[in-house]
Amino acid sequence: MLRMMRNIKYITFETLSKVAPLKGFDRSEPAVVGFSVHCEKIYDGVIYRALLQFSKYFFGMTGKRLIVCTHSPLNPVTQYVIKNIGLKEAEYKERLDSLREFCDLGYHGHFYRKKKEGEYSTINEYSPHSDVAVGQIRQECGWFRDNGFTPRKYIAGWWYLNKDIVLELEAQGFETDFSMRCSGKDTFGCKYLQEDERLPVGDPFILPPSKRIIEIQTVFGPTSHPYRVGQLLGRFMRYGKDRKIYFVFSMHDWDLLIFDREIRASIEFVTRARESFQLSDFNVNELDAIRSILRKKRNHL
Repeated sequence: MLRMMRNIKYITFETLSKVAPLKGFDRSEPAVVGFSVHCEKIYDGVIYRALLQFSKYFFGMTGKRLIVCTHSPLNPVTQYVIKNIGLKEAEYKERLDSLREFCDLGYHGHFYRKKKEGEYSTINEYSPHSDVAVGQIRQECGWFRDNGFTPRKYIAGWWYLNKDIVLELEAQGFETDFSMRCSGKDTFGCKYLQEDERLPVGDPFILPPSKRIIEIQTVFGPTSHPYRVGQLLGRFMRYGKDRKIYFVFSMHDWDLLIFDREIRASIEFVTRARESFQLSDFNVNELDAIRSILRKKRNHL
């Protein structure tokens, strides 16, 4: 009986995946979508191996690179953990080297102010300490450069941004940000941009006060059943049907231990709907095309 119930559950999942709703997805121009990972715990061998395996699968399935924005080993909390578990910095670098064979590695910034050894306070709207955040960005980006990495994509930890962080990211050469969610709110309930300062989800824009960083907004995580993912996508796919729209899905590296089947099924769902979606890793050529669109819009104003 237990085996029969397992088979029924499996059949139901697979069947629903294949009939995930495409209502309202008909478009004259596709939605350009990427998949991003907030990479925070690859010091854990199980999570690292799951992410590496998933990155190979994603590249093989889509021909695109998974966008993996990661901490450096100089992130204060990451540094504290790897010291206590005995992972060497060189081993952490080796893991990043393995991942970048299949991924586009970016930077994921969680900023902290150290109180004492092993105790840190988060930097956010209520405790900004921009000088500490900017100093951490410079230190981590220095580590990336010194070890042969050139991250150009950024995702904010807790979705938190401020003007000093954005300007420092631009100074460090970042070209794309995925930190604006459809709600506009960060984890602490605050908004970096108000409603009249940001465009609807789907329209890229230059992230102020930078002059060059392109904002591609994030919708939600692909951790639900693909039938539900299809339902959630409906409200975004109805927007701007006569032109390309752009957005990313996001997830954490540890989500792969819990939602691996749901994530893979959602990717396969998006891949099957080729007329509605164009998968992207937002490489240099694609970003140049977006900049060209933005320049044309400015010239028409």
